[in-house]
Amino acid sequence: MNVVKTMNRKAHQCIDIEKISEMMNIHPRDFPDNLANQFKNINTNYQSTTKDEAEEYILDTIRQMHLPMARRNREENLLAWEKGWGENYEAFRADGSERSLKPKYFRPSKFFRFEKKIIRPENPNIEYDLLRIVRHLFFIQYFQDFDNIYEIGCGSCQNIFALGKLFPEKNIIGMDWTKASVKIAQLIHERCFKNVSGIRFDMLNPSESVEFEPNSVVFTLHAMEQIGENFEKLLSFLIRKKPSLVFHFESIVELFEKDNLYDYLATMYCNRRDYLNGYLNALKERAKNNEIRIIDIHRPMIGGIHHDASAVVWQCAD
Repeated sequence: MNVVKTMNRKAHQCIDIEKISEMMNIHPRDFPDNLANQFKNINTNYQSTTKDEAEEYILDTIRQMHLPMARRNREENLLAWEKGWGENYEAFRADGSERSLKPKYFRPSKFFRFEKKIIRPENPNIEYDLLRIVRHLFFIQYFQDFDNIYEIGCGSCQNIFALGKLFPEKNIIGMDWTKASVKIAQLIHERCFKNVSGIRFDMLNPSESVEFEPNSVVFTLHAMEQIGENFEKLLSFLIRKKPSLVFHFESIVELFEKDNLYDYLATMYCNRRDYLNGYLNALKERAKNNEIRIIDIHRPMIGGIHHDASAVVWQCAD
């Protein structure tokens, strides 16, 4: 059996700077030197999956869909996130390191989604390692021209910590419905970056008292998946409040291809988990009505285990 598996598997390959630049629609020479050095320290070697491994992945994904906690109500969700971010708060309070802000849902895995396929990486933490690279490239591409950066659903505050370090001259505001997230943001402000702060904010019931400063970008990153089809209040809120730019990096099921097995499986998984659904279509409808302008829709096709994320960038019409 081992011989058969070896014969069915391609030789070692790797994701290099040229490949990730291509996937991010940038030229390799535009890859910042410090980020390139960080990227070179990541093990991106991988092999294609064998037939047996592909079946193992598919079976595991289906099993994950049917776990008792595959769906949670609002109260269960709040308790779960308060607990999870509370653990990050205690870890960050203890050592003050960026690594202590890594969300616990990033777990080692033998599989990884890449170019609409499933691969076997040597590095079981490649999802998180590459997300940090992709995140940084998006931040540079879209956030440099704004004075104020707001993250809705900042969670463990890993992103606002990174932004505080990357853009010390900008105001970085984390927004989340948990008390723990605001406490982490306050600790970052006190110990690391004075330009970082946090406020309570509920995506499902946005407060009209929240205003965005002029020349602001608002973004979400792996946060809106938690609100399923209940995005209308947040979308209407953003259109009313008119930030200069809105950036999302979320799982967008409308971009999954129906004739690709792993994309189809990702759609099933997202639907079963009641993840974000219909948001891109709603944005397109708003654009058709001249309420917003869609600037970019970009699926890098890299990242995740059971699904991957896409960038959607838009701004309110004048």
